Amino acid sequence: MMNTSIFNNKGFERRGVLNLTPGDALNLCTEHHAVMIDVRENYHSFLHTFDVPQLFYCPASELKEHIDKIPVNGPVIIADAAGLKSVEVVAKLLQAGFHNVANLAGGMLEWNTEGKPVVSDKKQRLSGGCMCMLKYREVKRPNLPDNLIV
Repeated sequence: MMNTSIFNNKGFERRGVLNLTPGDALNLCTEHHAVMIDVRENYHSFLHTFDVPQLFYCPASELKEHIDKIPVNGPVIIADAAGLKSVEVVAKLLQAGFHNVANLAGGMLEWNTEGKPVVSDKKQRLSGGCMCMLKYREVKRPNLPDNLIV
């Protein structure tokens, strides 16, 4: 069962998972010290990263290895590129007994569309003739800042 006290009157629930709008998520991160965990895989582009005070990276594929580092009683917001993989992560965390955990609806796509703060790294731009040929323009793999690790 989800303890929603910090999430009262925020977002919408779907299939037992609370989904937050980018505006609600930003407010919770900046005003209520919520932790945001970006679960995008390392091979995804990190052209834009969420600009919130407590941002950590834990690829969804490595969740089991780092689950003990996630605060059980939150508040925690799980984010990804489009809000699809992150909703699966939230469901797993809820099943594992976590409380006060929510999904960022729409992920980075919606966050960016709504003009929420991002940190941009132009070295992470992709180029290529078609989707099958995309590659990083200036680096081969994203290098995350040392202070943004789980």
